[in-house]
Amino acid sequence: MRKSYIYTFLAKTRSYTSCYRNFNYGIIFVCLQIVDLTKTNLKVKFGRKLRQIRRFKNLTQEQLAEAIGVSVEFISNIERGINAPSFDTLEKLSEFLNVSYVDLFNFPDD
Repeated sequence: MRKSYIYTFLAKTRSYTSCYRNFNYGIIFVCLQIVDLTKTNLKVKFGRKLRQIRRFKNLTQEQLAEAIGVSVEFISNIERGINAPSFDTLEKLSEFLNVSYVDLFNFPDD
């Protein structure tokens, strides 16, 4: 049974679409998994807060990454809620940005 897989990530709806076609029967199957946008997860909230603090301090992602010893891509991924920082990275962020750990996790009500 030959199958081809097509994966599409739709950023605006945060939906994940997985499609495949069974070539033996000419049937296309589609599965959708949609993330509830009303419930923002912790990584996304943290990333938004980090971006807010970084911009308030007039820092670029490059400057922040260099100061705490991580890649620009990692900072970008944190700010977009894709990755989460380790405790060591949280400590470096808090120290460099001169904010408490509580401030890093103090999110406004959604």
